[in-house]
Amino acid sequence: MTTTREFFEQRLPQAVQREPQRARELNGVFVIKVSGADGGSWTIDGKSDPPTVATGVSAAADCTVEVAAADFLAMLKDPQLGMQLFFQGRLTVQGNPLLATRLQDLLALAG
Repeated sequence: MTTTREFFEQRLPQAVQREPQRARELNGVFVIKVSGADGGSWTIDGKSDPPTVATGVSAAADCTVEVAAADFLAMLKDPQLGMQLFFQGRLTVQGNPLLATRLQDLLALAG
């Protein structure tokens, strides 16, 4: 089973490097804040050339998503779960809400 850190520090960077065009299609800077065990904060920059994934929070974020580690891991198994978590108040979005709908594409990139 993949952990949150493995996803953001290994799987996603490898996928972004392997398929930079798909990462660019996200057309935004995402900050993902995961709380709880194995949590942390990561920035996915789909605007840079090449696109990047880095530990930490970017002040240039277009969209910031906050979610608990257990819920994030559940979304890795079922990317469609994000919308349900949002409506339950278990996933919060700041910034451009339309970009948040691309979170599913982001997860699929490394899936």
